[in-house]
Amino acid sequence: MCAQFTRIRFLGKDLADPILSYLNLPYLKGAPRNISLISKWTRILTQIDAYEKQSPSNSISILEHFLMFDLNQINENMCVDAVLSYDIYEKTGDYFLDRRNKIRRAMIHRCESIARHSSIANYNELAEFFNRYLAGRFPFSKESEFYGTNEANVDDVNTFLVLFNKINESQRKALDGLIDSPNLHSSPSQFLRQIDLLKPILSAALNANADQYVPKVDFAVDFRTDRNQETEGNKIIDWNLQINDNDIDFRDDKRAGQWVVGDPLCVILRWAADGPTSPTLDEHQPNLTISNHTARFSYEGRWSLIRLLKAHAIDYKTYEKGKPTPVTLQFMVPTHYKNAAPDQSSQKTTTAKVFLRFSLFDPTKKTSPATVVEKTKTEADLAPPVMMDKDLLPLPIFPFKAPTIETRVQSQKNKSFMSYP
Repeated sequence: MCAQFTRIRFLGKDLADPILSYLNLPYLKGAPRNISLISKWTRILTQIDAYEKQSPSNSISILEHFLMFDLNQINENMCVDAVLSYDIYEKTGDYFLDRRNKIRRAMIHRCESIARHSSIANYNELAEFFNRYLAGRFPFSKESEFYGTNEANVDDVNTFLVLFNKINESQRKALDGLIDSPNLHSSPSQFLRQIDLLKPILSAALNANADQYVPKVDFAVDFRTDRNQETEGNKIIDWNLQINDNDIDFRDDKRAGQWVVGDPLCVILRWAADGPTSPTLDEHQPNLTISNHTARFSYEGRWSLIRLLKAHAIDYKTYEKGKPTPVTLQFMVPTHYKNAAPDQSSQKTTTAKVFLRFSLFDPTKKTSPATVVEKTKTEADLAPPVMMDKDLLPLPIFPFKAPTIETRVQSQKNKSFMSYP
């Protein structure tokens, strides 16, 4: 730094200053001159004098501090954010400040390159792990694979979340800047956003941690919603949600509870014994059992809550992705008429279609189902309990494949940086 200052001082004091003094002689006032060049060197000399006098805020000291301290404090984790906090295109008219801004511009290009390289490496590690160990295993499977027994391993899910947390905000910004797929829902950025929304419910399905915290999800349930879409719902006389050994009945004032990892779930619908119809089995719904005029939809295991949601949540496309909203569940139960005449074969069977709503909440938030706002019976029939949206979890939509990023090294023929399966 001393050598650089000595050089600029020599250029200014020994070479430029005598020329500027000569040009300021009275008899040369009308002579042609390069005004911008004179102004530039005049400012340089002013800053040299200020630096030697140790005047505060002189531009040479600012440049010196930037090179010796500011640059040394920037690391990979905050590189892009640190540089973006500067106005790198600021036009100051000051030679030394303009040099600082030029270095800043070079820095941001370097930072972006480093962040892009790291983000691609970390993301591809995450995506390849997902596709190898989680894709196709419940709950990261297509609906057609739902009834299989192949479940995601808990250790694999934990490892995946560790890899996911390695991708910091700077690296996410770098990924956002890459060439994206025309289909937003298959981009790496969209995949990461999906996992963001799933983290609370994924964490709830994993083992307790060293502090013996029991993973859980708070929920509220409302029975017989969307009545304008139901069929045969008026034949059902009892609605019940059984979670482990606890029952939530449609007559309860506060229909809320907690799902703890491993708790079995059972939705119970009962028909009147002396009613005209009675539920029957459905070979396409292996989780449906029938006994004593009662239909039971039972789900067990570590992923029991997710199995219930994936089996009965209405078409995901009807939801805005990631928007917190109560989850509407649809239940279809074949029924038969007990006393149908032999010549009324077309009226012997029918299907009951009914709905209930689940509101899922992050248990780490302060607001919980205990803060449910009371409603009248009429209001409660039509809408779920009112809670604060900031605690409401969105409908969990599980990806079944992670898009990967293809680099130029991997494919010279592909002009895009990205490849989507």
